[in-house]
Amino acid sequence: MEQRISAHQNLLFWEIIAGTALCMARCIQNDHIQPCQLQMLSVLHIENIAVIESADIVFGGGFNALTGETGAGKSIVIDSISAILGERAYRDVIRTGCGKAFVSAVFIGIGPLAWFEENQIEYDPEELLIQREIFLDGKNVCRVN
Repeated sequence: MEQRISAHQNLLFWEIIAGTALCMARCIQNDHIQPCQLQMLSVLHIENIAVIESADIVFGGGFNALTGETGAGKSIVIDSISAILGERAYRDVIRTGCGKAFVSAVFIGIGPLAWFEENQIEYDPEELLIQREIFLDGKNVCRVN
């Protein structure tokens, strides 16, 4: 079931996701698993951002690296991930000639998060879909599941 969330709920949600990513980074940084839950970005879908018309990136378990020549689009992928994680997204990222840009991401192994219960939003703790649309008029729409 797709649900829209308010701007305030959106901000709190991104803080939780960013905190989860920080927890994962701490686990990796200390070369052993600490008592934190490991989450993973599984799939990233990008439409009409910069020069990318449409792209799907599937991330596997373990270490994933983005490599390529200058201009290959590595920064576009990073900017797309940032947009999903709640960073400010400007309308100038929208591909020339398009009315909107779209990014979605599937995270797996999220586990229980109190934020969802507090905001009465249903979600699957094993697979979380986040979507963001960026429009030419500067408006954004964010969706969870």
